Amino acid sequence: MKKSSNNGLIKTSETSQKEKTEAFVAESAAAIIDKSIAKDVPAGDIGKVAFESTCGGCHAVDKVLVGPSVIEIQKIYAGNRDGIVTWSKNPGKKRQGMSMPSMGHVPEAELGAIADWMLTAK
Repeated sequence: MKKSSNNGLIKTSETSQKEKTEAFVAESAAAIIDKSIAKDVPAGDIGKVAFESTCGGCHAVDKVLVGPSVIEIQKIYAGNRDGIVTWSKNPGKKRQGMSMPSMGHVPEAELGAIADWMLTAK
């Protein structure tokens, strides 16, 4: 980590901010695998388990609950994992009556695992 001193104040350089961000993302991914939602869950099922605990209250694979089905989301975001992650963190309003709350509190690695699972769910 690179630091520079200016009159006794320590300023973190852009490089160290990038390093911190990368470390945070790596730790978030490790948390998914090693801790709460994924304890004793095979790595290939992490997205499904994360979806069920984070999204399953409003979304189902093949029917509309509060939000659209995963099948409908697959059609909208075909092959666009990052599109799902971006929408989840800062959703707009696409339908009358209900809007999705932000999932910005969910770690990016977890949102990515959810998106990967959503794009292949049947």
